[in-house]
Amino acid sequence: FGGEGDPLKGSLGGAKEFPVDVALGTVDAVEWSSSSRATLRVWHHVLNNDFPVAAAGGEDANTSLHRHTMLGSVRTYAYLGPALNARGWIEAVGAGRSFVSNGPLVEFRVNQHMPGEAIQLPAGGGVIEVEAKAWSTLPLTRAVIYRNGSVWKTIPLSGDRTGAEFRERATVSESGWYSFTVEGEPVAGSFDSSYPQAVSNAVRVYVGDRKIRSRPSAEYFIAWIDKLRKMAEAAPGWRSQAEKDKVFPQMEKAKQVYAERAREAAR
Repeated sequence: FGGEGDPLKGSLGGAKEFPVDVALGTVDAVEWSSSSRATLRVWHHVLNNDFPVAAAGGEDANTSLHRHTMLGSVRTYAYLGPALNARGWIEAVGAGRSFVSNGPLVEFRVNQHMPGEAIQLPAGGGVIEVEAKAWSTLPLTRAVIYRNGSVWKTIPLSGDRTGAEFRERATVSESGWYSFTVEGEPVAGSFDSSYPQAVSNAVRVYVGDRKIRSRPSAEYFIAWIDKLRKMAEAAPGWRSQAEKDKVFPQMEKAKQVYAERAREAAR
């Protein structure tokens, strides 16, 4: 989902079927191939209903040297612990113990739990301690902590704008997720129009047995799937009715998943 706009207001971006895959549990991560607030927006809607989808960096192709960022410009930094091996990296990325970046480095913890982990508080809630830190070789323009898709804290930048640091205790009474994002400005004169960006995966905080749910985010994806179906029905590439009979029920099943999440949000 490149760019800055809302894919739902356009042609649904490159991964048009992504919300269907999310609802049916067939996708583990969403990929940043360049800095993008569009991807951030869609991913936040996913987190708002507690689907286990991690943020990851990378590209699978470079179809145009004039329009595409350099291969390897967006990376996934994963915490493996003491064992440095491929299997550990795959497991860490799948669990969300990682962050995405095309330059800046970030650390983020809630009650000493890192991204990808969860905290369980009693039914009455409790106090959490949130810590965030960022480093960048290029100046930053903002450093923010998101909670349930909205800016929870804006963190002041250092004097030269190449870093930020935050630590604060807060009282929590509802279940939710927290994530840390930093951004900068495009480099003047560079062929690459992307800007510095780093996004941590989420730390989830559960209060009692309350779930992380959002009716607006569920309805966002229901509207997305409705639009996707109309686009698919008009597509000329179908080879048989059997293909349609396979695909369209999957869309309806995904809508049912989001409808249930919306009902749970109202309880």
